[in-house]
Amino acid sequence: MSIALHVDPVVGIIDAISSWSWRQVLELSNTWMERFVFHPLIWPSVVTEFYNVSRDLSWSLIGIITILVAMRSLWPQLTGPWSRLAVPTFLERLVVAALIDLAGLGVVQSALKINNALVSTLLGSAVGWTPAPVPSGALSPLAVLIASLAMVALMLYLALFYAVRTIEVYLLTVAIPWFALWWATRDDDDVLSNLSRELAVVIFIQAVHAGAFWLALRLMSASLGLTGFFLELAMLWYMTKIPGQLRRVIGAGTGVTQLWR
Repeated sequence: MSIALHVDPVVGIIDAISSWSWRQVLELSNTWMERFVFHPLIWPSVVTEFYNVSRDLSWSLIGIITILVAMRSLWPQLTGPWSRLAVPTFLERLVVAALIDLAGLGVVQSALKINNALVSTLLGSAVGWTPAPVPSGALSPLAVLIASLAMVALMLYLALFYAVRTIEVYLLTVAIPWFALWWATRDDDDVLSNLSRELAVVIFIQAVHAGAFWLALRLMSASLGLTGFFLELAMLWYMTKIPGQLRRVIGAGTGVTQLWR
């Protein structure tokens, strides 16, 4: 009898904390998914300005290199990082690099618009997602508390992932002129291919997430009860694995560290 008096208050506290934590998850889930995971990427004007500066600097360097290449045609003894290619081929690559600089920003912004349209189409009314309530008495209060903490941790991870994704899209876009210049001067055909793959991953991962989310909602229903509760946790966990799988599918390596592989 004395043991029950000591245990019951602890169980009551755990029950109260678990119920409160799950209610917070129910309230935060919609806002969290809308604001961090499925929110369209904002394109600040400052990124466009940085891209213009990066492009202009790259074009200035292209002009200098073009002069050096012309000098090389007069004095073949001149050497440099451009000396591995024949002059006509090198000049052609410089022109292509300049065209890539001119089109790079527009291509990225167009890809983002396509991604946003796909996300909007896939989600529709599904954006108002609310995790299923835990069936009463089906789980212990401690299990509910652990599950709610796990769901919050997964949503925090996804929010951090999309914050990093936003920064990566901006930085890679601003760096496009320099990747193009590297490709032209170093005869490295892989660098632009790797950049394109990485940009495709960080731009369209949101559409892939939305597709997985849409499919999961079609498979789940409130009638699933306890099974639906665990399926929701599994869905959020799987969303953290999709970026790596998408990179492997399109051959993008493991991220920005593999751009020069």
